[in-house]
Amino acid sequence: MLVYTLVKDWRIDSGTRVNSHLCPAGNKYLLNNRGMFEMHDISSGSWMYYFDNPLDVKCSGAYLRSVNSVELLVERADYAPLHENAVVLPVFEDNDITKDVTNRYVPMFTISRAFPYDITDSTGPYTWVVYILDGWDIQKVLCSGTFDAFVAYVGATD
Repeated sequence: MLVYTLVKDWRIDSGTRVNSHLCPAGNKYLLNNRGMFEMHDISSGSWMYYFDNPLDVKCSGAYLRSVNSVELLVERADYAPLHENAVVLPVFEDNDITKDVTNRYVPMFTISRAFPYDITDSTGPYTWVVYILDGWDIQKVLCSGTFDAFVAYVGATD
């Protein structure tokens, strides 16, 4: 299901999703194990191709390097989620923290990734969640609540 890991490198077409200058140990992410393909161990962890939407065959996977071994990532993915069908996300309207929060029900298997609003502080008050909305559409929402609390809420382990 959702796998907690520190990501050291994540190359996408438009650049990178990891800021190694601010977080030299890696950026904290929850990743959907359905998006992980061609996983390989290396001396400093593992690398793989990650697909934001594994159902979208028209795009290629992005190169992702984790500090964790393939074995540990697979082990972390093998758990009974606390919310089998859906999670409730407290979403800020228009991703604006000054606006109202509304609850949005999102099927657990559609969550692509989650990460702290402030990549240097997973205990900060907000979390980004990216999920597959419909077919090829991907939705990125800003949620009220810490990243660490979201990890615990879905039942993932670090």
